[in-house]
Amino acid sequence: MTIPTVGSWVRLNEIHPVMKARLSAFFADSRIKGKVKVSSGVRTYSQQKELYRRYKAGTGNLAANPDRVFGGGFQGSWHMQQPKHPEGAYGFAVDFRNVGGLSTTFINQVASDYGLVKTVPSEWWHHQAYGYRSDTKKYGWYDAPAMSEDKEKSANLLAVTEQMEAPAKIQKAFAIVLRKGSKGQGVELLQTLLSGKGYALSKYPARNTGIDGHFGGYTNRAVRAFQKAEGLVVDGIVGPNTWKALMK
Repeated sequence: MTIPTVGSWVRLNEIHPVMKARLSAFFADSRIKGKVKVSSGVRTYSQQKELYRRYKAGTGNLAANPDRVFGGGFQGSWHMQQPKHPEGAYGFAVDFRNVGGLSTTFINQVASDYGLVKTVPSEWWHHQAYGYRSDTKKYGWYDAPAMSEDKEKSANLLAVTEQMEAPAKIQKAFAIVLRKGSKGQGVELLQTLLSGKGYALSKYPARNTGIDGHFGGYTNRAVRAFQKAEGLVVDGIVGPNTWKALMK
C-alpha cells in the first residue's frame, strides 16, 4: 500500500526497502490504518545541513550535525540519506503523526510488532527499523514478529539488487551532457550528488530537496557554484569533467 504522509514534501523513496516494507505492513494494519501518518522521512545532506544551521542560529529545532559520525558508520542523522554506509544510500528513520486520536503508547506497541522501534525516549514519534540492539550489543535490524519471512527476504533482495544496479545507472548518466532545461534520471542523479555535497537546490532547502529531475534555475546555480569551487570552467554545463569532480 501507499505509505500515508502529511504532505508531498515528505521523502520516502530513499527509505531502505526493508524498512519500507515494514512501514507498508504497519499502515495496512486495521488498528492503525487512517489514524497515523509519516510527518518526516528521508533528508539529504543539504537539508540536514540547513536544519543544523538553523538550530545553531537559534531559529530552529534541535538538529544533528550532518558531519558527525556515529553508530557503526552512520553519519549525521538516522533520517539522513547515508552516503557511505554498507546498507546503502538510504534513510533509516521516520517520524509519525497521530491523526486519529490513538494512544501514542498503543501506536508504539503496534509499530514494534513490525520492527519499527521508538529509539528516542523523549520522542514517541521517532521510529527506526535499524539501530543499536541492547540484546546483541550491536547495530542491526530490529525484530519484526508481525512481518512474514518472505516479505523480509524480498525487501532485502531488492536492496541488494538496487546496489548492484547503481554503478550501471551512474555510468549511463555520465555519458549524457546536461544543461539548464535537461530532464530525467541523469538530472536527478546530478541533483542528488550536489545535495550530498551541501548545495541547496530550492528556495526552502530545509523542506524541499529540489531533487525533481528538472534542471532549472536553482540546479544551474548549484552547478556553477560547484564548478567554481572545484576550479572548473563555470558554464553550468555538466560534462565529463564536472561528473568526475562530483564523484570524488
